[in-house]
Amino acid sequence: DGGNIITWTLTGNVQLDNPTITPIAGGFDSGTYIMIINNPGGFTMSLLGANYNWPGGPAAFPALSTNTDVVTWVSNGTEWYGSILQNLS
Repeated sequence: DGGNIITWTLTGNVQLDNPTITPIAGGFDSGTYIMIINNPGGFTMSLLGANYNWPGGPAAFPALSTNTDVVTWVSNGTEWYGSILQNLS
């Protein structure tokens, strides 16, 4: 809330709807958002919101590793464009 970098340790499967974002520094909700995802339990994440843009569409969001993955989103305030670095240790 109010930031653009989060660290998240999954404790179950997650489904992401379209985000509602508290404006980051400067009062804007457009910008770059980074999710550092720790997934020791091998849980899944799926994108349900129509505002997520992923290579191949939201359904093509890759399976998360059981190490650390970093998802970077660039947003214009409505649409979210994503990329991922996986299996970091």
